[in-house]
Amino acid sequence: MWIVLFIIALALITTIGRWKTYEKAGYPGYHAIIPFLADYVWLKMGDLSGWWAWFFVLFVYYARSIYKAQYYFGPTISMTVGLLLLIVELVLHAVISFRVAKKFDYNYAFGIGLFLFYPIFIMILGFEDHEYRGEKPDYYI
Repeated sequence: MWIVLFIIALALITTIGRWKTYEKAGYPGYHAIIPFLADYVWLKMGDLSGWWAWFFVLFVYYARSIYKAQYYFGPTISMTVGLLLLIVELVLHAVISFRVAKKFDYNYAFGIGLFLFYPIFIMILGFEDHEYRGEKPDYYI
């Protein structure tokens, strides 16, 4: 029971922090609660193109289909592919965290914190008085 409440509280804290961070960057805050749009805006804040969002969508689909691939290719190949995809995803999340931290005029240490302890550091990003130094959108998505 306590674990469920902890997970709900963590999700709520993360959503509030992301909402405030998006508003600081010039995007509407409600983009933080729309699943694929939230990732798209996060990538745009890190100066990555929108095509990376399609990569993440395909990655999630492919990662879920790995379990089905065990029956066709055997567990060794599917586990190897799954591990490689996990490593690629972690590297990309680290790169995005570093880029977003730089856009808010933080150093790489903050980027590491944003990558490892996302709920805490997204709240810092949203509620501290550092301004977004990136390109503000002139239209909403």
